[in-house]
Amino acid sequence: MINGQLVKGIIFLIIEQVLNTLAHINEGIYLDLNGLHQEAFQSVDIQFALFYPGFYVAVIYDSFRYSSSDRLPSPGANIYFLVAGFIGTFSIIYARLLPSPLLLGGASIIVPILLGVFLHRR
Repeated sequence: MINGQLVKGIIFLIIEQVLNTLAHINEGIYLDLNGLHQEAFQSVDIQFALFYPGFYVAVIYDSFRYSSSDRLPSPGANIYFLVAGFIGTFSIIYARLLPSPLLLGGASIIVPILLGVFLHRR
């Protein structure tokens, strides 16, 4: 929406809200941040949650790709977005083994993206 692509932005927001609601992401985050890690893991619907990291990363990549900023990452940053999507999906698959599943899962997506953007700025 910031890039002037209002229709695409609204579609992305609707899809995100549907995925978030079906997967119970917000409930899981609330429980996870309050120390109820096992309950957080059990509250999230894994079948829908597996789509969330990939979609999240795709929307962030789309925003960078079509931004009018002169600080766009070079094509070498693309691999970091791909890695972020895979790591985020694997963090959901193996969430029961993580001490704070949703918090670490979210961080596992953000770190590779930021790394790619900072290392491959033009």
